[in-house]
Amino acid sequence: MHLVTYRGPSMAGGVSGAFSSLWQNFAQAQDFNAWTYLVDDEVVEMRKADDAKALLGCIPAEILDGHYRFCNLFIWPVMHDMGQRAHYAASDRTAFRSFNRLIADCLFRKGFRKKFAQEREMQFVQDYQLALLPALAQDYGFNSTLFWHIPWPKEVQTLHVPPLVEIATALLAADTIGFHTQEYAHNFLQFVDKYIPERSVNLRSGKWRSFPAVVARPLGIDNSGWQNAAISGGNFMHPALEHVKGKKIVLSVDRADYTKGVSERMQMISTFAERYPDLSQNVVFVQICTRTRAGLPAFDDYWERLEFREQQLATRKNDLLVWLKDPIDPAQLALLYKRADAMLVTPLRDGLNLTAKEFVLSQAPHAMTLQGKAPAPLLLSPGAGVFNELGRYSIAVDPIDDIDMADSVAYALGMDDREKTNRHHRCVAAMSKHTLTDWWNYFAAINNFRNRDIRPSSVST
Repeated sequence: MHLVTYRGPSMAGGVSGAFSSLWQNFAQAQDFNAWTYLVDDEVVEMRKADDAKALLGCIPAEILDGHYRFCNLFIWPVMHDMGQRAHYAASDRTAFRSFNRLIADCLFRKGFRKKFAQEREMQFVQDYQLALLPALAQDYGFNSTLFWHIPWPKEVQTLHVPPLVEIATALLAADTIGFHTQEYAHNFLQFVDKYIPERSVNLRSGKWRSFPAVVARPLGIDNSGWQNAAISGGNFMHPALEHVKGKKIVLSVDRADYTKGVSERMQMISTFAERYPDLSQNVVFVQICTRTRAGLPAFDDYWERLEFREQQLATRKNDLLVWLKDPIDPAQLALLYKRADAMLVTPLRDGLNLTAKEFVLSQAPHAMTLQGKAPAPLLLSPGAGVFNELGRYSIAVDPIDDIDMADSVAYALGMDDREKTNRHHRCVAAMSKHTLTDWWNYFAAINNFRNRDIRPSSVST
């Protein structure tokens, strides 16, 4: 397969790290032929052990900028059921189309691509930034699979329907459309039923030679990689946390994105201090929260609001919050996960959330023996896609109820070792059913069977 992503290796986000692990593990295998991605204004490709090479340079700034705005100011909030935050501009939609067309032309139009067409190379397209590629690939005679890493909304405002119909129609040109959860797949099918009814009957029929399968398969992580990083890294402590030695750490890891529930969590910290004044003396909330999408007002305003809340907390509850605003490399992050006494993952709405999985694996029992303590509990909101896998074994929290979150943190910190260990073992067992390798092999198998009469039924897990 030919992996096509918006972000490449060593870029922000857990998905980029997951694909980097895949490339390291599968680059020499027949079912992973190439990886194409964007770097600044260039389209770059890696094939097998070759160095990355530019396929297309100098994409016009107006196309890049318009595409960026359409993705982040329109698609992002609409898909997270926050349509009231969406900003639609026809010019940005045009740029989104132009961007996808440029990528398609780059991938499929050049003469040396013909041999890959003859080999029936499957295009494995990732996420909403490249949503129009399946239809464009079909125009050039290529097959594709698309995985949609963010939610598909339950409801769509009337004025947002036309651009989403265009996107959904393009997705339907893929052989397979993947989502993290059954809910997202169901929401997509419901959207097609309502707004593209001429496609819905055939889509559900399972006649897979002409119509795509819609499948639910959550992305995994490199389980052994995170476990080994936590073990081999020793007991490193971030310099900013030297002054909190001896205190219990409640950790969270997010981007400064309004879908992540960071503002609500900071309000909870004040509530926690008021409800549990004695416990607060021995607890510190460590928030790794980096700025995202700088230059877009919705995200800049959110960042400023978070900084204002931080100043309020520093004034009223000194030393209760340590905010790390710079990115932390995975090796050091694994050690912070291991050191934590509880982990808060409290998005309002989130496609999956790989940090929850990273935390669980970094808390593996054989890593914990180095510290002489039981694995720490995970507090998780139902708004995270990963709740479908780990919700039963974590502590469920309401991300907009500061009292519920505060009480849940107090419960987590007072939990006995037996319950902690039991919850942790169940989380690990659940994750072992959906590893990163399993995820990749699942879609590779679909590719291998695409010319037979065997195909995963819609919707499958």
